Amino acid sequence: MRRTIILIIIFLVGLGSSFLLGEGEEDNPIRLFIKAKTSYSLSNYDEAIKAYEQILSKCLESGNLYYNLGNAYFKKGQLGRAILNYKRARFLIPRDSDLMANYHFALSLVKQNFSQVNKGLVNKIIDGYGQKLTLDEMCIIILLLYVGLIIIIILSFYFTKLKKYIIFITPVFVLLILLNIMTLLSAVKQIERAAVIIEKEVDSKFEPFDSATTYFRLFEGAEVFVLEEKSEWCKIERADGKIGWISRSALEKIYP
Repeated sequence: MRRTIILIIIFLVGLGSSFLLGEGEEDNPIRLFIKAKTSYSLSNYDEAIKAYEQILSKCLESGNLYYNLGNAYFKKGQLGRAILNYKRARFLIPRDSDLMANYHFALSLVKQNFSQVNKGLVNKIIDGYGQKLTLDEMCIIILLLYVGLIIIIILSFYFTKLKKYIIFITPVFVLLILLNIMTLLSAVKQIERAAVIIEKEVDSKFEPFDSATTYFRLFEGAEVFVLEEKSEWCKIERADGKIGWISRSALEKIYP
């Protein structure tokens, strides 16, 4: 219910904009939203997907929209596109319990023919912390910590008692600022390079040619990093660190 109310508010804003721009009735965001919800409830997932994507094409992006679109793709049996849109939603509503439950369930259905690399403690802390925050929230936290540190340093010049503690307080603030900066950079890297396999299965080659030797195989829903793009090929890195070339059409970036 809360999710629906939030979406309606978003679309009411879009509705007002559509009147100002003279937008047709069929393209009206609120009508598209109602159409999408109705189509989904009637198990007409193709129409629901079409309507949600039309709304997103009008720059009315929201985590709830991506979540609903991911659900529609999941119901249609397109696991890769479902995970893709769940990941997009995670950057906007990272603490949504329904989203995380559906996302992890979808991930559990992905075929894996390799073992995950065991990340170091620092990377685990950064990833775990970053998954709870949006990019805007990370930026705000960094700004507040920086301002707080400056204020404490300034106050230490006027309050003698505070000077005794400044040597302990400063490293803590600096450490927190650095942790948040590293988390922000990791999230930006995810946005810029992360992609999801959308085909049922695809062979990764040693070189960007159809005739090249196959190195390994990836399955629908697998998450990869795009390292390089060359014509119709993408150089990708698998979660275990293996690198190969696959067709550009076999994947879609989180944010193209």
